[in-house]
Amino acid sequence: MTHTYKLEPNEESFKIFDYTKQMCKILNAKTIVIQTPETIEYSDEKIKEVKNLLGSLNLNGLRIAWEIRQRNGKLPEALINLMREHNIIHCVDLSRQEPAYQSDQVYTRIFGKGEHNIYQFSDQELRNISGKAAKKEYNKVTVSFHNVKMYKDAARYKTYKETEKFPSITRYRGLQSLRAVLKEDSKFPTSKEALIKDQGWKLIDLTEEKRTQAKELLQKLEEKTYNDAEEVIRDLQLRNSSTYS
Repeated sequence: MTHTYKLEPNEESFKIFDYTKQMCKILNAKTIVIQTPETIEYSDEKIKEVKNLLGSLNLNGLRIAWEIRQRNGKLPEALINLMREHNIIHCVDLSRQEPAYQSDQVYTRIFGKGEHNIYQFSDQELRNISGKAAKKEYNKVTVSFHNVKMYKDAARYKTYKETEKFPSITRYRGLQSLRAVLKEDSKFPTSKEALIKDQGWKLIDLTEEKRTQAKELLQKLEEKTYNDAEEVIRDLQLRNSSTYS
């Protein structure tokens, strides 16, 4: 409906939407999330097409959360008004932007600021997301994680909302925490540059209260080939990294 038919009000679009409603009923889901591609240009004619589609849908009490991908610029005012008219939630990545308008609900799909969805959120970034979602009294706030560490980050976010504290990433601190993270899926032999690219975005525990990206330590490495995680840790220990050991 979104990528093939680009929200055209045709028979196939209505069949697809009806099928989605059946899945929502089975799952007891209250929201249908649609995500449209950057290739759609929201001209006056296109907005009129979308209006015809939305005006013909029988939602049966469901809400639509619409994530609009676009290359640049703000949403056309006519499109924003159309979304308001149909009580649509403007779905955005709250780690990058805020909705074009306020509604009674928040629905955010968060990917992070890495390449594609290769990212792990820092404690402060999760605090910021929580703050943006709490700017007013919403009836419902849904935070949906879509980064590669989505399960861990969702669990950390949930813990923060319940306790106002973030749990540790690993059972260790400093270089021992880095070792645990590198042993998850690092591929050796590898260079310093490749190690930073592949592993530097991950979080490690510097102390019980402070976490940072692994690249903060990996950047201190010598430019050479490393054969295993232990060699990485030994190199960092030799480079006066006692603060982190």
